[in-house]
Amino acid sequence: MAAMTCRICGEVVTPADMICPSCNANLLVQEAIARPQVTTLCPECGTALDDPATAVCPHCLAPIAVRAMTVTVTLAEPQTRFVIPAGGRLLLGRDPARSPAAKALGGYGNVSRDHAEVALAADGTVTVTDRGSLNGTYVNGTRLEAGRPHRLSDGDQVRLGANAVLYVSAG
Repeated sequence: MAAMTCRICGEVVTPADMICPSCNANLLVQEAIARPQVTTLCPECGTALDDPATAVCPHCLAPIAVRAMTVTVTLAEPQTRFVIPAGGRLLLGRDPARSPAAKALGGYGNVSRDHAEVALAADGTVTVTDRGSLNGTYVNGTRLEAGRPHRLSDGDQVRLGANAVLYVSAG
């Protein structure tokens, strides 16, 4: 197998690696971000926007909702970042076969193997959904109902179980 380099720390990794062994960066997301971005279109008139972060379409003057192209989920301890591209999702849990976060969450015995999921919809909406975990998922201290997506805002604190604290940063 050909060797690759982690875009975060520069460590040599193999194509089979999902997480960089040096900095714990999500290599699958790095690959998705490296692909060319799709042109952003005005939802009203379909004009291609030169700046995807523009607030108003220069052609029809319709307001454009500012959409997060990525969302970063940061685990406080050990400090680990996961980047989710638009339309993507991140399973949070201790199951290494399903969750890229399993290595970082492995020390938290009260985090389920399939605990919660953070998703970034194509329209920029960021949600977290508890997947029926035993010890619960909390947003800013409030326990979520299992199976029901909860909309997140930039800076929200997500806690898995008793003490796995994550922060959400959109943009």
